Amino acid sequence: MQKGLVSIIIPCFNGSEYIDRCIKSILEQNYNDIEIIIINDGSTDDSEEKIWSYKGDIEKRGYTFKYMLQENQGAAAAVNQGLKIMTGEFFQLFDIDDILYPDNVSKKVKVFDENSNVGIVINNGYFFNIDSGKRTVFRNDIDYIKNNGLFNAIIYEHAYSWAGCCMMRTEDFSKNIENRDIFLSKYGQNLQVVLPVAFASGSYVVDEPLMDYVMRKNSVSHTEDVHKQLFLQKKFTENRIESVKNIRMDSDNKKKIIHSIEMWDVKKRYIFSMNHGLRDELENTKEILKKNKLFSFKDNVRYCVGKNKCLKKFYDFLHKLKGSI
Repeated sequence: MQKGLVSIIIPCFNGSEYIDRCIKSILEQNYNDIEIIIINDGSTDDSEEKIWSYKGDIEKRGYTFKYMLQENQGAAAAVNQGLKIMTGEFFQLFDIDDILYPDNVSKKVKVFDENSNVGIVINNGYFFNIDSGKRTVFRNDIDYIKNNGLFNAIIYEHAYSWAGCCMMRTEDFSKNIENRDIFLSKYGQNLQVVLPVAFASGSYVVDEPLMDYVMRKNSVSHTEDVHKQLFLQKKFTENRIESVKNIRMDSDNKKKIIHSIEMWDVKKRYIFSMNHGLRDELENTKEILKKNKLFSFKDNVRYCVGKNKCLKKFYDFLHKLKGSI
């Protein structure tokens, strides 16, 4: 590992229209020691040509340029390749369509330099709706993190693990994940990289926005179809569980954490099913909660609301009224 070097791993599949903005946001960083690793995941557009066109600008800036082409296997497989060849003391993932602010890298490296016990640094940012041009701030729940740790905060959605808002010490990642091999999923790769370090190392939150997380209608993780949303929820939970399985920890503790994630997922799907009228899923999740003695009085009220159309309309009306006050 090269001291002070930050490796930025970028998976790319047919990202030609975003490459200019992506690389320029890295070239505009006010930190001078960066290794840019781009893994082309079998793109069929002109991504490769565009990526190579920036080699000169990247090296002129004093940064290291690394490029690999693989057959299409998904972003997680591309990241897995990048993890093998990175040489930085620190590293972070970066999605081809997101935007880093100029001090994104430098502010996180400064935290590492001043805190030897910290293995992961995260920051806030903005959800950027590229269709409407609207930005909405996202903030990590600092109080929850202080009380429960970053590992739990990420698992239970009190902190964000987006590529671009998490930087890690390479040493801390490598000693907790054998051969730097992450769980390969078509439905995300950030959790697999972030959770091992969050579990084993100290953390720090830079409480200011340092990136734009770009939201598009046709992206994998954003859909208005409730059945697809439910499917994605299950896949994201699978990522959490498989990531935990991959972490070096006591086997009993691992089983306890996995069970807790499973029950959290069931409760989340139960509430989602009630809100969207998915009666089969409502019944299924209800039985699981009851079997595990986690079916509360509040859950019973939700069940009654979910099963009765008139009650559901009244419930929705009250929530809409509450939101307008």
